[in-house]
Amino acid sequence: ALESTLQLQALSEHLLEISRTERQAAYIQTFDLQKTVLDVLDNYADRLAQQHITVHRPTGEAPTMIDADPLLTERAVHNLLDNVLQHADARHLTITIENDHILRIQDDGRGLDEATRAVLFQPFGRSDEGTSHGLGLYLVRSIMQAQQGEAVFVPTSQGAIFELHFRSGTPA
Repeated sequence: ALESTLQLQALSEHLLEISRTERQAAYIQTFDLQKTVLDVLDNYADRLAQQHITVHRPTGEAPTMIDADPLLTERAVHNLLDNVLQHADARHLTITIENDHILRIQDDGRGLDEATRAVLFQPFGRSDEGTSHGLGLYLVRSIMQAQQGEAVFVPTSQGAIFELHFRSGTPA
């Protein structure tokens, strides 16, 4: 009963978040993507360590400035990390920032079958296994669209790769 209640609560929270994202304009501003990602990773450090996931963090001396909504971006990264924790069965997580506006999150977990890939970013799209309600990646896609960006699944032979493509950043 408690597990069902928690699942219903998580579903309600995701539905509310989707509703807010779809009707609110993104607050676009220039901020440091790398710092935001590192802050989110710090918040997840204990949970990742409990599952024995080694994290390879983005490294760079110069800030990675992008034009996006920092709170929505943070939420998208949270959702992608939640997916790794809940579904990937991963041991390594690599997060990089490419071309100053693409955030890549790659794990070495079990990956996604074709049926799951087909419904990844659809509302309530999920695999037959697991207890997911299928809204996390839909929310990530909605968040990125609200910022004139894109959420992308990159096919790979092992694990999963998700990318968040932001508008090109402002030179530092």
